[in-house]
Amino acid sequence: MTLTHAPAHAAGSRPKVAIVASHPIQHFCPLYRMLAKSGAMELKVFFGSTSGLKTYWDPAFNASIRWDMDLVGGYEWEFVAGADKATPAAPVPASDVAKRLDHFAPDLVQISGAYHPISRAAYFWAIRNRKRILYFSDSENQQRRSWLTLLRKQLTLRPLFSQVDAFLTIGDSNEAYYRSYGVRAAKLFRSPYPIDSPEIERARADRERHQAEIRKRLEIPQDALLAITVGKLIARKRPRDVIEAAMALDRKPAVRRVIVALLGDGPDRAELEKLLESGRAECVRLPGFIGVGELPAFYAAADLLIHAASADPHPLAIGEAITAGLPIVVSNRVGCIGPSDDVREGRNGLVYPCGDIVALENALRKIADNDALRRKMAAASVEIARDRALSESARGFVAAVAAVSAA
Repeated sequence: MTLTHAPAHAAGSRPKVAIVASHPIQHFCPLYRMLAKSGAMELKVFFGSTSGLKTYWDPAFNASIRWDMDLVGGYEWEFVAGADKATPAAPVPASDVAKRLDHFAPDLVQISGAYHPISRAAYFWAIRNRKRILYFSDSENQQRRSWLTLLRKQLTLRPLFSQVDAFLTIGDSNEAYYRSYGVRAAKLFRSPYPIDSPEIERARADRERHQAEIRKRLEIPQDALLAITVGKLIARKRPRDVIEAAMALDRKPAVRRVIVALLGDGPDRAELEKLLESGRAECVRLPGFIGVGELPAFYAAADLLIHAASADPHPLAIGEAITAGLPIVVSNRVGCIGPSDDVREGRNGLVYPCGDIVALENALRKIADNDALRRKMAAASVEIARDRALSESARGFVAAVAAVSAA
C-alpha cells in the first residue's frame, strides 16, 4: 500500500494546515476534500492507522465492515510509519508523528480530542514549535460524572485548552462544554459535525422509490409509519426501550400503525429477538447491519428517527436523519439538542426523559397520529440541515483558520 499521496496544487502564501487523525473516518473524509478544494489553505492530513481502508471485524456490530466509498481521494494525505499495523492498543510512535510534521512544517495543526496518542503527539509538537492549534471533539456535559472525575478533568483540561488557539464546535452542548473549562467565546467557531449531506439529499429527492423498495424488503405496509433507529444493538443505545415502546403502542388504538426497524447489529440482538418472540411482536423489524452506502435509502424511506441512547455526545445518525427530512424522537441524554443544534425541541423533534418507556411511547403516538405535525417537523429538519450541511462544516473550519492566521 502506498502510504503518501500529494496531488498537484498551486504554491502560494496560503496557511499550511496539518490535520492529524487516528485513521480515515468515512464522514470526515468528504470534509477534507472540500477543504482542499476551497483553496483557502494548503492542507495535508496525517493518519495514524490504515484501519478505515480495509475490511475489519466489528464485534459490536457483529459484522465485517468495509466503507464502500473513496476515503483518500481529493486531498493530500500521508500515513505515518507503522500505520498499517497500528491498533488502539499499539499506536504509532510519537517520534514519527513529530518527524512528519517537521517535514511538512505547518502553520496550524488540527487535532481531534486530547486522549488519542497521535493527537497528544501533535499537540506537544505544536507547543514545542510555537505553532497554532485547532481543536475538535464531540465532548459535552450531558453525562453524569462523579465530582472526582469532574475535578480531574478541570485540572487536566483547563491548562490544555489554554494553549489551543481555536475550537471547532459542533453544537450547543459542545460549546457549553468548552465554556465550562474557561474557553472564551471568541475562540469558538461553529463547524457542524461533518456528514456526506449531498448523498443523503439525492436519496431524499427520490423518496417515493426508496419508500416502495425498502418497505417491500422489510414487509412493511405502505400505510404504516416507519420509524427507524440507526446504531449498534448495545445497552448504551437502549434498543430495548424502543422495542418496548413500540410494542406498547401497537397494543393500543391509533390513527396510524407504527412499525419500528432497528438498523444495526450487536451483542444484544439475541436478547431482543427473545423479547419479540415472547411478546409476539409484529411491529418491529431487525434487518441487521446496513452498510453506509445503503443508509441514505433507508433514511429516505423512513418517517422518523428514534434515538434512545443513555449516552451519545453527538450522533452521526441524527445529523443524517435531519438531512433526509425526518422528525426526531430523542432521549434527553443525547448531546445534539439545543436552539442551534440538530434537534430543536418542539420544532423538528420531541425530547423525552431517558429510560421512560411511557414517555417514549407517547412521543411516538403524538407524531404518528398527527400528520400536520409530522410534516411540519419534517420540513423543519430539512431547513435546519441546511445550517448543518457539509458546506457549513467547511465554512466554519476555514473561518477558524483565517482568524487564527490573522492573529
